Order: sequence, then C-alpha cells, then structure tokens
Amino acid sequence: MKIFDSRNGWSSKVNFVDENNLVVGYDMSQGCCEVANWYIADQVTNRDPEKSYEEGAFEGFVFDPDFFEDVDGNYDAGGCVAFKLVKENANPLYLHICNSHNGYYGHGFSFQILEGEEVIRTIKDGVL
Repeated sequence: MKIFDSRNGWSSKVNFVDENNLVVGYDMSQGCCEVANWYIADQVTNRDPEKSYEEGAFEGFVFDPDFFEDVDGNYDAGGCVAFKLVKENANPLYLHICNSHNGYYGHGFSFQILEGEEVIRTIKDGVL
C-alpha cells in the first residue's frame, strides 16, 4: 500500500493504492464549516488514534474489497467510513475517511469495484 498525500505534493488530495491497483482517493479541500480527515487504526473507531506510522509501515497491505463500514460518531451532517487493509501474517488495519460539517458543506462519495471499465459493484454512494 502506498499513500500519496499533500506532504508529497498532492495539495489537499490523498490517494491510497494497493498492489492490486485498488485505489481510494479523497479530496480533503475544505469549505467554511467542515473538517475533513483520514487516519489508519487497528480497529474501526470514530476517534483518530493519534498513532504515527513510519514510512513503509503499510507495505504489503491490500484492501479487502468485501469490507466497507459506516462509522458511527459525532460528525454533524457528515460521516465517516472505514476500509479494511489486510496482509498475510499481520493483524488487519482500517483506513478511515471522515468529514464533519454543518450540512452546507460536504464531499460527494462513491466506492465502486471495477473490472476494467465495467462496474462490478457499488458499495456506497452518499455524502461525507
């Protein structure tokens, strides 16, 4: 798993890409009354664990395409979702993308599994 984010010249965007070429991309540019965030934790949680990972800590992890979960929490009109990351002989990790806002600001969201150009399954379509 590679992470391309604003620290690497991607402005407010972040992309998570695994070795199977599965991608989760998130634009965290923010309007007036919203707070967009992402974090990786060892469980599905509505709190950023404030745990830091060293460069390369996610090497070998891939998305579990069958796992997707809405995360309960206080996000006002926004929300949070979690994706499972798996690796042989390792405990799973969970990528969270979140946005808390007052209803006037939000991020459109969809997660699709594609095979070539064909959409195999849409897991979620909504607003964070």
